Amino acid sequence: MEFEDIREALDALFGVNDRRTTSRVKDTETSLWRDQTIDDLKEFNLGALTYIADTLGMSDLYLNRERRKKEQKKGPASEETGHNMKKLELKRR
Repeated sequence: MEFEDIREALDALFGVNDRRTTSRVKDTETSLWRDQTIDDLKEFNLGALTYIADTLGMSDLYLNRERRKKEQKKGPASEETGHNMKKLELKRR
């Protein structure tokens, strides 16, 4: 989705994240409308947040995050991975 300005992007974010409504999306493969999934919501949110960050000159917020993800995939297990493992162990108990 293209936005005219930050206000429009924020308004769209508030709209699709409203817990009282069910958003629908058009499936690109079938061209049929379906209920929005969490992955659809995340993709929309990321697009709007990227637009806002770019407009405010803060693209480093998401670019640095992408670089860290790539570095973590290349290197050995990080402290963050260990931390996530501990969380999973706690949830299982």
